[in-house]
Amino acid sequence: MIQEVRKAPITCVRTVGCLAVLAGLFWSSMCGAQIQNPSFETTYDGLPHPRPLPSFWYRIDDPSFNSFCDDSWYTDGAKSACLFSLPGRSFEAGRYQCFYQFVDLTGMGVLVFDAMLTGDPSGQFAHFEASVLVDDVPLWSAVVEGVYLSQEIDLSGLPDVYAGDGYPGWHLIELRLTALEDGTFAESYLAYWDNMMLLTGPRTIEANIALDPDTLNPFFRGRWITCTIELPAGYDVAQIDESTVTLEEISAVTGTERWARCWARWWWGRPWGRRWAHANMNRRTIVDRDRDGLPERVVRFDWAAVEAIAKAPQTTVAVAGQLFDGTPFEGTAKIKVMGKPHKWK
Repeated sequence: MIQEVRKAPITCVRTVGCLAVLAGLFWSSMCGAQIQNPSFETTYDGLPHPRPLPSFWYRIDDPSFNSFCDDSWYTDGAKSACLFSLPGRSFEAGRYQCFYQFVDLTGMGVLVFDAMLTGDPSGQFAHFEASVLVDDVPLWSAVVEGVYLSQEIDLSGLPDVYAGDGYPGWHLIELRLTALEDGTFAESYLAYWDNMMLLTGPRTIEANIALDPDTLNPFFRGRWITCTIELPAGYDVAQIDESTVTLEEISAVTGTERWARCWARWWWGRPWGRRWAHANMNRRTIVDRDRDGLPERVVRFDWAAVEAIAKAPQTTVAVAGQLFDGTPFEGTAKIKVMGKPHKWK
């Protein structure tokens, strides 16, 4: 971490200065729900050491780092923003250089960007961390050299930290290169950033989908294709709205109409059987078949409808839906299709 005697003044100066900037942006509506200069194409000559720096982006300088806009790597336009360490300089863990900007994120759900990490001259990245922070909270980081395209940061649920200052919905987006250890390094380590975008609506959750059976046999036809949906840690599969789940355009069979009847019949048709089935529907359709500690939600699709869209020898299908709060999820699975022997065709 940065020593307290160093960090406190920087934080204070940035907070006071940026609140003044934020006031100007708020009243002029310059940055409402968008990032200014998101591809770093517009620059100005920065001091000291005149170099092209991105307009609308503010920065915190450190004498052991440098920054500029460069055409060595980019994914949109002809430039990107670069933060880099200076070779032969002394570093303490926690020291950093950054670009930052206040943005109105009202109604925004996802921050998307491209990044690239490398070292000069070896091409290997080490000793530092590239990160994206929102309101001083790191929401993305990387420590390995390589190109990172279409990276996504979920902006839902951000605390409205500047509402008390009269700027509800506004947040500080920061691109940072941070030393992870003390030392003097012969190489320069670089983090490039480009093509930053804000998308409305919640982020689409990447779901893990499994189908049973996952092979269709023309000599055997069942009634249902069973599908298990596993969401990443932190999401509750009990919140999946079953009525929104589809395989391609095939709707899932809802449990309240058919599965409940099956459970009721299993209880010998007793009067309380149907009530018990409805009360336990969600619990009975949540399993952990792969025993990885992450529960899965079970839904079913009509066998004949799935068979009609599956093509031999293999078809990739998409399963999608929403949680009750409207957050979308999507995943894919493969279905193998066995062909009939020639004499049967």
